[in-house]
Amino acid sequence: MNEAGANPGIGILLKTTSVLGFTLMGACVKAATEVVPVTEAAFFRSFFALLTIVAFLIWHGEMPSALATSNPWGHFWRGLIGMVAMVCHFAALALLPLPDAIALGYAMPMFVTVFAAVLLGEAVRSLRLAAVLAGLVGVLIILWPRLAFLRGEATSSSELIGAACALGGAAAIGLSAVVVSRLIRAERTSAVVFYFSALCSIGFLLTAPFGWRMPDNVTLVLLILSGVRGGVSQLLLTECYR
Repeated sequence: MNEAGANPGIGILLKTTSVLGFTLMGACVKAATEVVPVTEAAFFRSFFALLTIVAFLIWHGEMPSALATSNPWGHFWRGLIGMVAMVCHFAALALLPLPDAIALGYAMPMFVTVFAAVLLGEAVRSLRLAAVLAGLVGVLIILWPRLAFLRGEATSSSELIGAACALGGAAAIGLSAVVVSRLIRAERTSAVVFYFSALCSIGFLLTAPFGWRMPDNVTLVLLILSGVRGGVSQLLLTECYR
């Protein structure tokens, strides 16, 4: 039986739309990280997502009441885990071909299933587990010709590091999803996405002295688009967990 207020159909639609947005964001990040470091790309993604979220809240007349919170530490831990996830994901995008990085990221549902069972005590029925496994097998079948390192063939160290980052990022995103699903029970969607983007913006800005580069005009546009798309997708994804 669904919990009160739950609407799986709307949740699925929001999730699907957010995945499309994050994929487009990933394409922007992939192109931008050929010019700027991963942490710089992560800052732009976070900062312009923050501006997008603030603009959305002002448009709806929800500032500053939408930012009220009773669980600041919950937002802190969600932000910290999210920063790790973002760095790993962006590093995978920089080191691997885009289809490979996205495919390895699809290991995330498996981590979500495990973390939800262990940390939230949710029942994992055999049908749900079978669906997750079938999805992962399907992705690997489709992309097997491209994933040379999984077949034991010679590959560069950067690809191996990229693969490790992709899987580490998937695990961190899975853990973050479980934290959000618990946080969202008492917090507003706007507060969750605002504090996440704010904490990430501050955290990644601190890396500026360590090798940031001045982006050219095209790269700057890509970085801004990654932030806007990421902000909108984050709103949709967080609301879907509600």
